[in-house]
Amino acid sequence: MTKYNTLDMLVALGAKNVSTKRQLKNNTEVFAIPVNPEKNYGNDRILVASYESGYVRRLDNGYCPYQINPTKKAEYQTGWGDCSVERILLPDLIDRLNLIVNYVVKNWR
Repeated sequence: MTKYNTLDMLVALGAKNVSTKRQLKNNTEVFAIPVNPEKNYGNDRILVASYESGYVRRLDNGYCPYQINPTKKAEYQTGWGDCSVERILLPDLIDRLNLIVNYVVKNWR
């Protein structure tokens, strides 16, 4: 998708940028997106954040942010076992916004 298609999709989903001044200064964007309350435990919106570092996270009412970046099998072993995954960081803003659009459409539409 191009930049304008992605932004058009966010507008079509009803997304509103609710970033604070400090978040914008750090190149973090937080979007409030209306969703079906029946699919979201009675809540009528979700908050999703795009970070300059490449992470995309769903913010849940003050709980630990849930990472929605794609994953890949890690090349290393951890102390907990052989099978581990790592997040794929998305350095491009448009890629992160596309991930947000696809995440919302897949899970709440």
